[in-house]
Amino acid sequence: MGKLSEAFDLTERQWGFSFFEEQKLKIEEIKKSSWGNRDHLNQLGTLIEDMKWHDKPIRFFSPLKQMELYFGWMKDGVGDYRTRRIIGAKLDDYFVPINEEEYEKIKNEGKKEIRFKTKHALEFDLSSVPVDHPYHFGCMLSMYPEESYIDWVVNGDESKKEFVSQYGTIKEIKIPMVKQRKMTHKFYTPSKAKRFIVRDFKGKKDSYYNTSMTYQIPSKRDFRRLGERVTEFCLLFSEIDFYKEKAYKHMKQKDVLQLIYKELDEHGFPRPTEVVYPRGLHLVWKINPIPSYRSWEWVMMQKKIHSILKPFGSDAQTVTDKVRLLRLVGTIHSKTGKKIWGQSYTDDRYSFDELIGKFCSEEVEKEKKKREKNRKRYEKSLEKKFEVIEGGKRVLKQASISKEKPLHDSNYVGNIIHEKYRRDLVHLINLREGNMDGYREFCCFLMRYWTLCITDGQTVKAIREMEKLYYSMDIKGDYTLQEIISYTKSAERGFKLWKKNWRNGYSYRNDTLVEKLDITKEEQKSMWIMMDEEETKRRERERDYTKKKEKRKASGSVGNDELREEIIRVTEENPGMKSYKVAELVKKKMGKCSKNTVEKVWARETK
Repeated sequence: MGKLSEAFDLTERQWGFSFFEEQKLKIEEIKKSSWGNRDHLNQLGTLIEDMKWHDKPIRFFSPLKQMELYFGWMKDGVGDYRTRRIIGAKLDDYFVPINEEEYEKIKNEGKKEIRFKTKHALEFDLSSVPVDHPYHFGCMLSMYPEESYIDWVVNGDESKKEFVSQYGTIKEIKIPMVKQRKMTHKFYTPSKAKRFIVRDFKGKKDSYYNTSMTYQIPSKRDFRRLGERVTEFCLLFSEIDFYKEKAYKHMKQKDVLQLIYKELDEHGFPRPTEVVYPRGLHLVWKINPIPSYRSWEWVMMQKKIHSILKPFGSDAQTVTDKVRLLRLVGTIHSKTGKKIWGQSYTDDRYSFDELIGKFCSEEVEKEKKKREKNRKRYEKSLEKKFEVIEGGKRVLKQASISKEKPLHDSNYVGNIIHEKYRRDLVHLINLREGNMDGYREFCCFLMRYWTLCITDGQTVKAIREMEKLYYSMDIKGDYTLQEIISYTKSAERGFKLWKKNWRNGYSYRNDTLVEKLDITKEEQKSMWIMMDEEETKRRERERDYTKKKEKRKASGSVGNDELREEIIRVTEENPGMKSYKVAELVKKKMGKCSKNTVEKVWARETK
């Protein structure tokens, strides 16, 4: 957010957090809207029966065409893709130096390629150099033979070279180097991919693309291919290594493909939208982009495809890989020496919701039940004990305030209150069965901040607790876990201020939390601490009533509820009895009752 963010940081240090809470939330909403709503991406999917297929498969040989087919949805599908990147990758050979022991071992194995790098070293015989020679002092400073060779021979003038020929000895040193392979990545915005991907990869050996869209941090030059940085999944795929299977290793790619089509048809599973021909086969199903929080559903579909195509050599290691690299069209496969090409059968994309509902409905229900159990188990774990810092030591405490601790000990009391807040937060998610649409980012921030306060700033534990909460929610969200970790980092700054003075932290009022999380009256009834003033007063009235009732019972007096229950009982046992007679019977047992009281109870019951 730049200068605006710095200005708010400054005012926070001067005034505390509470003064600027509303303004900060408005900025967060602006940031969220600028990031782009992803719900409309579902509209890019087409039902199976409505898919339009090409009359003939369209061949493509360019990596640019491949990227347009797979990631063309970004142009109109995302409002802001400044941080999203298409990833290209290349497997390069390079040699690294090894010591003599490693050289002998690799040499005996004979599996890796070894080269030798020649270096020169220069040494002087100082005893033969005249003391009055102008280069005598320079010889004494030449302690490193390899650097000496560069200084005196490579970069030296004729007089130095002549001096070396008289008083120096040049040796050749052969350094063994072993061949290794390293994957180098390039991160493209859609516009830069259009301009440079052909230049960077076409005709090159062993080049790849990433199958999902990822989030990067250009401002920090932080570019990495990580599963936690996936923003959308837009492809289902299967790598078919049929050449490893005895039944198919001698067959041609097209013949194996026809058998695969037959197998898919028998299972009622739709055919792929693209097929790429490297050494084996790459089958690709274009789908409408789905956000990363649905990764578990994406994995289910991947496993479903693998279960069907396993006999043909479907690679099991690629099934759950969220950032899997597949071969780029127009590049060379180093083992076959052939150029990779592909065929496209349609411009449409399958509707992911239709696929998951039709082929994985049972698995989805099982996963939902499993997540529900996890939420309850997590909630139960919070009810046992939690770790706090007391007297400089980590101790386990129950979530109740000890009478032995003075109430002016703000850190101790704060720990108890924060733990109750954490427990209420988990309980709220459980009540809503994980459906926290619109609240996930705020919930994750609260969990991180409160955990920091409880554990005296254990950042790793705070992130882990936040991660558990993140994955317990089945909702639509605009941020991945990596983004959540980045955007909730202010929790650490808030904790440091709270540590200095407990009034300066993110001390949200209960009314504020109820409003921001939209906690209903019914939900508040089962909360420990997250409740508005109205619910607080209701509980106070209940407590007062219970205390008065117990007090009356202890003193032998009769309460109105007990009197009413006795009147109803006597009336039911003596139907038709007049009110004054009922009053007499009740008075004998309870010590008090009048005709008017009986008639009032009857009037209320008839209503």
